[in-house]
Amino acid sequence: MAPSKGVGELNASLIPATGAPTRRALCVGIDKYDAPYQLGGCVNDARNWQAALEKRGFEVRALHDADAARAAILAALTDMVASARAGDIVVFQYAGHGTQVDDLDADETDDSYDEAFCPVDFPTGRFVIDDDVRGVFSNVRAGVNVTSFIDCCHSGSITRAMVPGGRPPSNVPPGSKARYIPHSRALSDKHREFRAAAGDAAVVPRLSGPTASRAQGATADTMLDVCFSACQPHEVAYETDGAGQFTKRAVGVLAESGAITHAEFIERVIAQFGSTPAQHPVLDCARAARDRGLLEPGVVGV
Repeated sequence: MAPSKGVGELNASLIPATGAPTRRALCVGIDKYDAPYQLGGCVNDARNWQAALEKRGFEVRALHDADAARAAILAALTDMVASARAGDIVVFQYAGHGTQVDDLDADETDDSYDEAFCPVDFPTGRFVIDDDVRGVFSNVRAGVNVTSFIDCCHSGSITRAMVPGGRPPSNVPPGSKARYIPHSRALSDKHREFRAAAGDAAVVPRLSGPTASRAQGATADTMLDVCFSACQPHEVAYETDGAGQFTKRAVGVLAESGAITHAEFIERVIAQFGSTPAQHPVLDCARAARDRGLLEPGVVGV
């Protein structure tokens, strides 16, 4: 009788023919934005995630500050996803500003905004919007574990879709800075100009067929990836003393944990914020993925 699969165990049909699964990560941290948008803890966060992931056997590509332009982020993310095979584990980590820009293709049913990462070149309209990330993740092959750790504002479901808002946080640590750029007409106009000028070049290719339809219309039960985020969609993510409040706690939990499920990981991170948190980290994934192993093979498409 074949043994049952527990946390971190992989269906034999998904084990790569070459043996052990490949573990690759992209770690992005941006502090040196144009004034007045500078931050002070995002590169530290990216380096801390890199160190923690390398201890778990990941090959890490890092993009910091000037290297973290829109084209570079999407190229590195696309390459990582495209090269992954069944059983492989892929991690995307981002620390920087988040924002909202006008939804140009009317695919947001709850509001008229796309949620966006702010690459270092975002003032020219070069945002990485949620549609871009969905486009990349629509190419995830069955049996590939794609996990994101996102430390920015409006990050509660940034690989899928967002809810706008602006509820003031409480109990913000002294000296904290928000990783958030408010929606503005000027930035959205730049976004429109860039997308219009780039045309098809601004669109991330997506698969055709049933896999793409699930990814493009992703809901909590059809997501092809697992996303841990710094805060709920209506909240603000903070950095204090050179570190993101979410990253500081999440990296600590990762370092202390052996085999752990996605649900257990987010519960431990939330507990680290105490009883009166200024932000509430979020796990966004299909329900079936909640009890599967963190950074273990075979989470997606099994």
